[in-house]
Amino acid sequence: MTHGARLCCVAVMLCASGASLRAQDADPRHGAWMGLGLGYGSAGFSCDTCGNRRRLSGWTFNLGVGGTPNPHVQLGVQGDFWLNGLRQGKLPTTSTATVLVAYYPRVNGSGFVEAGVGLANYALERGTGDPIEPVSDNYPSYSSGTGWGYTLGVGWHGMRVVYQYGKVGALHDAGGATVATGWKQQLVLVEFMGRDAPEPPTARVHAHAHLLNRAFPRTAICPAAVTVFDAPSEVGKPYVEVAQISPSRDGSREPTPEQVVEAERNKAAELGANGVILNHIAGSREVLYDDALAIWIAADSARASAECRS
Repeated sequence: MTHGARLCCVAVMLCASGASLRAQDADPRHGAWMGLGLGYGSAGFSCDTCGNRRRLSGWTFNLGVGGTPNPHVQLGVQGDFWLNGLRQGKLPTTSTATVLVAYYPRVNGSGFVEAGVGLANYALERGTGDPIEPVSDNYPSYSSGTGWGYTLGVGWHGMRVVYQYGKVGALHDAGGATVATGWKQQLVLVEFMGRDAPEPPTARVHAHAHLLNRAFPRTAICPAAVTVFDAPSEVGKPYVEVAQISPSRDGSREPTPEQVVEAERNKAAELGANGVILNHIAGSREVLYDDALAIWIAADSARASAECRS
């Protein structure tokens, strides 16, 4: 196992022990992701020149990064690392580096199946017994080899069960001499893991206007000059109904009330209206949804002009 791989193991141990491994939330997955895992597994080894097949157990870690082409699919690269305990002396280790694809049947569910193909490595290292630096940097591997391999796995609610196969081939000692041929390894691993993406961006709100008074062409004003009212009774002055404003959103998240009001205020300003009555439509009728009524208050025209000049 290389020094970089050992650092990855340490990062996974630290992050996985302190991270909250949660299921996917109600938002469809998207964007970049980073995966971390910590678990335990059984490894079986065989070779052409070995007397008996061996099976050992040990700790397993993984670290991966990638992207999300659509809410059903995540693509990336992942390193999986296994070592036969934390002890001194000869310490068998394996590592894989695969191009991974994970498929989620539900866009906002946590269940998935995965498959990956890439490099597989085996090494008989000198163990230190130290969980932070489990493999010694001061001694070369007793034997090691690298070939190809694949992984197949399933996961659900922060758990991952994976099968790994590696056809490593020849193992060589530190001097380059061949010590085994036809080396193969098979692992079954169970891990606590998370493969999370950043929080989805807040929804963007667009406002659309249905003109009610086409005899009211006015120059656009600044949004700061548009007064927001919660009810017609708050206006306190005569006004003209200019347009009905209906908001829409982009993205999976609900916009905040402040975002809706801002979009409606901006649209009213584009129309030259200097007031907006929230949750109302033509005829000053109250509604339960987010539509608003853009209005023109003649008595406030001087105030609106001064607001835009300031």
